[in-house]
Amino acid sequence: MERIEILSAMRHAQSTAWKYKKILLNLYLILFIVEIANFFLPLSLVASIMFGLFGIYWTLVKTKLLLSLHDRTSYAWKSVRPSFDNFISYFSLLLGVVILVLPLIIFPGAFIATHMKILTFKNVLAIDVILGMVLLVLYLRYMFVLPLVVDKNYGPMKALRQSALITKGRLLHLFFLMFIFEFPFFLRMLVSYAYMSTFFQEKLARAVGVQPLYVSLGIQKVVTLGAVVAWFTIVPVAALTFIHVYRLLEPKKR
Repeated sequence: MERIEILSAMRHAQSTAWKYKKILLNLYLILFIVEIANFFLPLSLVASIMFGLFGIYWTLVKTKLLLSLHDRTSYAWKSVRPSFDNFISYFSLLLGVVILVLPLIIFPGAFIATHMKILTFKNVLAIDVILGMVLLVLYLRYMFVLPLVVDKNYGPMKALRQSALITKGRLLHLFFLMFIFEFPFFLRMLVSYAYMSTFFQEKLARAVGVQPLYVSLGIQKVVTLGAVVAWFTIVPVAALTFIHVYRLLEPKKR
């Protein structure tokens, strides 16, 4: 069984990111523009669907490019262009997530909403914790489905089986690896909560002697700046670390 050396994976990802910094900058700049356009542009239903399909395609391109950069192989467009089978397999997986996983979120939420009068805070917290643990285990177990689809040309079911196989017995290591790179985004969530909390803003405004509006605007700027910096620094390194771990665990030819 291959061991996951987290620090070694991070160092390898950092060196690869530095070597190909211009390519990664261009890639994540395109993805950033796509995200901003998707958020701000008022699109019709048809345009939104087309935009979503385009996003799926670019996710496949990004994964193939990261694999090529990690392996130090050709990153020409012909090499990183996903096949139609790749697109159909990944689209089928996303559709399966919507059909099978979404009810795990909707039904508990509906149960809590309809029984709010008889449920205590501890009951609601217990339901949320159990649901969160189930979703976390599912995510860690099937986190390598995407690279298996684009790298090995696996179909949906085979990619799911292989991802479950290579992550078996390694969920704790993978959780720590995920936590390291998601930690800045947890901080961003806390700052966003502070931005939305009137109580926090009033307390901070009173402490520094300014109006709550200025505190709100300051927090908003910090959140925005932090998100942009993380997008072009932490996110590429995290993605390359993910690819490095996948290469350690991928099914080997016998």
